[in-house]
Amino acid sequence: MTKYINYLLLVLFLSSCVSHEKKMLKKYGEQPEWTNKTPSSLSYYYGIGVVNKNVTNYRTAATKSALDNLINEISVNISSSSLFSTLETNDSFNQEFSQNIHLSSKETIEGYELIDSWENEHQYFVFYQLSKITHKQLKSKRIKVAVQRAKKTYISAQTLKKSGHYKQALVNEIQALEILNPFLDQDLNTELDGKQVNMAVQIVHSIKSTESEI
Repeated sequence: MTKYINYLLLVLFLSSCVSHEKKMLKKYGEQPEWTNKTPSSLSYYYGIGVVNKNVTNYRTAATKSALDNLINEISVNISSSSLFSTLETNDSFNQEFSQNIHLSSKETIEGYELIDSWENEHQYFVFYQLSKITHKQLKSKRIKVAVQRAKKTYISAQTLKKSGHYKQALVNEIQALEILNPFLDQDLNTELDGKQVNMAVQIVHSIKSTESEI
């Protein structure tokens, strides 16, 4: 008798579970594959965010998580050592100076689009993508703007040095380098005084020169 009751209870429990699953399937729909594994593509960057629904503003939090993941897929971290391997030409830079500079950058993203979202009882998922071609085009425009801004700030620093204002000139030069910070792994060549120069290299040389003069 006891075995029969236990068996009956087990059947009722399993039936309840199946009934619950059917209700959830009807309410939320079938779980998409992308919620378990991020797709890969030669044409797109992907970002998926998942947040527990007990979190305040969980939809916004999931979107932020997805975009952070998207950024991490394409982000560039530049340490002082990689910075100077990028900037170094035929000159050797002072070791102490290189150790005192640590620059890191995180991608700025535009043009991303929402692909899908899904939720169950406890979690909310969101799926974004960004075309690699679109990202490259938009980034190229930002680089051109940054180079022009950095060059303008650099030229202002040179004017200050000529009038003897070395400290302010150094501040301007550092600001010019900070403008280029997100793009130090990119082509930063531009025309300056009738010559083609790497703007970041030019600024670093000028910073060293200003330090010496101070």
